[in-house]
Amino acid sequence: MNKKLSRRDFFQLIKSISIPTVLLGIFGYGYSTEVEMNWIEIKNLTLKLPRLDPAFRGVRLAQVSDFHLGQWIDRERLDRIIQLTLEQKPDFIALTGDYVEYRPYGRPNEWATYADSLDIVRSSFPTLAAYCPTLAILGNHDHRVNAQWVEQALTEAGVTVMRNSVQTFTRGDAKFHIAAVDDILYKMNRLDQVLASLPADGAAVLLAHEPDFADTSAAAGRFDLQISGHTHGGQINIPLIGPPILPEMGQKYPSGLYNIGDMLLYTNRGIGVTTVNARFNCRPEITIFTLEPA
Repeated sequence: MNKKLSRRDFFQLIKSISIPTVLLGIFGYGYSTEVEMNWIEIKNLTLKLPRLDPAFRGVRLAQVSDFHLGQWIDRERLDRIIQLTLEQKPDFIALTGDYVEYRPYGRPNEWATYADSLDIVRSSFPTLAAYCPTLAILGNHDHRVNAQWVEQALTEAGVTVMRNSVQTFTRGDAKFHIAAVDDILYKMNRLDQVLASLPADGAAVLLAHEPDFADTSAAAGRFDLQISGHTHGGQINIPLIGPPILPEMGQKYPSGLYNIGDMLLYTNRGIGVTTVNARFNCRPEITIFTLEPA
C-alpha cells in the first residue's frame, strides 16, 4: 500500500531537491560565463595531405575563427588571443569569418558598436599580418553587418581577404595553395570560380565559413583539407546529448575532425560567442595544423 506523502514531507523533499539544484545552477552559470569563456584551448593537429610536396613538410597553419567583436570579445581579449596565436609560431594564419557580431536593428548604440569593433580590427590585426601571411574569409555575420566595411577594415590591417579566390605559395618548384569560398548562407560562394583558378598540382586547403559545405567541396576532388568555423561547437554542449542548438549549414559537422571521401574537414569552435555570453563543455579554441606529406 502506498503511503500518502504529507505536506510537511512534500516540502522537505522539494527543499532537498531545490537547494542542490539552485547551487548547481549558480556554479554552472559562473563556470560557463566566467571560467570556460576565458579557457582557450590550443588544439594541435598533425595532418597528412597526399598532395603536399615534401618542401612544405611541417608547415604550421593556425586557424582562428568567430571573433564576434561587440558581443564579448573586446580589445584586451582580442590582443590576448593574438598573442597566444603568435606564440605557436605559425607559418600561415587563416581567419575563418565572423569578426563582428551582428546586432538586430533597434538595439542601443548599434552603429557605434560596429564602428568600435572595426576600429579594433584595424588596430589589433596588423600584429598578425606582420608576423606571417594572414588570410581571411567573411562569415554570415560580416555580411549581415556590411561585408564591404569588414573587408576594408581587414585590408587596412594588412590581412588578405579572400572571396572566391586562391593564394599560391612556393618553395622552389613546390606549390601549396590556400583557396577560399565566400559565405555560403548568403549565396556568395563561387566554387566554380575557385576551381578554375586553382592549379592542378600541389596540396590545396579550402577556407569555408560554414562546415556543411564540405559535402560539396569534397565532391570536387581537388581539396585535401577544408577548415571552417561558424558553429562555435554549439557553445553549450550537454554531456551525453550534445549541443541542443546548431546553426544552419553547421548541423552535420559541428566541431572537430572529419573524413569526407578523400578530403579532411576540421570545424573550429571559435573564440567568441553569439547571442549569449556563455560556453559549457565547449571551450574556445585556436587550432594549429602541422601538415605532413602522406
